Amino acid sequence: GGVGAGAFSPRFRPDGDRRAATQLINELGMQFRWEEALEVLQRHPGGADRYMYCAAIGAMGKSRQWEEALLLHEDMIGNGIYPTSVSFNRTMQACAKGGQWDKAVELLEEMVEEGVSADVFSYNIALSALEKGGQWERALDLLHAMPSSGVMPDAISYGSVMIALNKAGQPGKAWELLAEMKAGGVEPNSVVYNHLISACGRGGMWMKVYDAMAEMKRAGTYPDMHTYSCAIQAMGASGEWERAMDLLYEMQTKELVPNTYCYNHAIEACSNAQQFGVAQQILDEMWTKRVRPDIRSYNGVLKACGAAGNFEKAFELLEEMQSVDIRPDFESYKAVIGACAKARHWIKAVDVFRQMQDFGVRADIGTFNALIRVCTEAGEWLQVKKAIDEMDIQGVVPDLETYNLYILGCSMVGRHKKALWWMKEIVDNRMTPDLTTYNLCMAACAPAGEWKKVIGLFLKMQTDEIAPDATTYSHFLRACEHFAQWEKILRVMDEIRDTAVTPTADTFRIAINAAKRLDQWGPALELLNE
Repeated sequence: GGVGAGAFSPRFRPDGDRRAATQLINELGMQFRWEEALEVLQRHPGGADRYMYCAAIGAMGKSRQWEEALLLHEDMIGNGIYPTSVSFNRTMQACAKGGQWDKAVELLEEMVEEGVSADVFSYNIALSALEKGGQWERALDLLHAMPSSGVMPDAISYGSVMIALNKAGQPGKAWELLAEMKAGGVEPNSVVYNHLISACGRGGMWMKVYDAMAEMKRAGTYPDMHTYSCAIQAMGASGEWERAMDLLYEMQTKELVPNTYCYNHAIEACSNAQQFGVAQQILDEMWTKRVRPDIRSYNGVLKACGAAGNFEKAFELLEEMQSVDIRPDFESYKAVIGACAKARHWIKAVDVFRQMQDFGVRADIGTFNALIRVCTEAGEWLQVKKAIDEMDIQGVVPDLETYNLYILGCSMVGRHKKALWWMKEIVDNRMTPDLTTYNLCMAACAPAGEWKKVIGLFLKMQTDEIAPDATTYSHFLRACEHFAQWEKILRVMDEIRDTAVTPTADTFRIAINAAKRLDQWGPALELLNE
């Protein structure tokens, strides 16, 4: 706090003030005043020494100015000041904080090449940078290369790689790493175990969560609140909501009080499994246990409401949030609009969307799609147009689902040419039409008697290697029936039998009619029996 406006007014003596300048640079760095720290370095009348450079590089790192840190590193060398392990480490840290994992690794390699002592701290900076950059394979390689460089990994080294494996959802590799750690005589800590548990959840190996917790106990490291939080989240990620609930209550029997994170993971586990009632109970328990819910808690329950189409409860939760000073975000509104869409209540959906706009909350494409869907299905074309206009104003780019909804609207009002135009827009915008796109376009063309277009769409699907479903076959066979292509109808019916598709009643009717037209009464009776 001793750095004031007149910090640069005194003239530094060439020899006597370098220590004071280093201290000043450190102070400025602590206050994130990197530009001023840089100025002190550059304006020193006697020139900067390695201590000043190290302090300045550290100041750049604290402010995430990795490019400036690299420039200072190069400037040191250019001025004949040979970098030390401290200056290398600080430059690596600056690059790691700036998300430049490749630069951090290059600096470590430079250290080794130049004969500068790279210790376990140096390697740990590089491993942390690789972890943050999602480079789990390179992190593993670097960890395995450490002993050959004369540096043995420590718990922090293994911890960084375990976090990387967790983020990548690599539970098998995570267990292998745990075995390596023990074989190397490094005692795993709670960080390692907790991320191992999370990796099991991400990789769908929920049974291994119990193994990891048992392993912890055998090693004398007992599961804490964070361990249970990871375990509950792992169960939720694997779709095991009941086991997540068991863990939530088990931790309380061990006199561990769940925090907001534990409860949120449990709510999300129930929400993902569409267990709205249980998610609501957890939220109520949070208030009872005096654990204040946050936006994530409410959004989890709202998501479950949305999946259940319980728009009335969703509205109650939205009001409750505002009453306890939790401001709804776009995820909150998206869930409520989704609940309205599921319940086919377009008026409520529009009301929520207006409230969203009034509070200045921007909608994402998922929110717009839910709104467009409910209004389209209700035939409220003015509201659909307003939603499309608002998307344009907010700069939200339509996705494939949006275009499919436009085509759905066209099929509902008999505008087959517009439906096909929208399909062309999909391709022009570098997206690939899917099964829904083709089925909706066929549905738009069929009532208009555009049977040739229906057949053309079916053939295009085959070219694009999109597998037809029961609806597709129904449209196509109706087109074949129109052109009296009886033999083709029976051939297609044979093709359908070779797939997992269950034909519609209309498909059977068309096929039976084709068999009768060809006087093939045996196949007709077989089709009737089917």
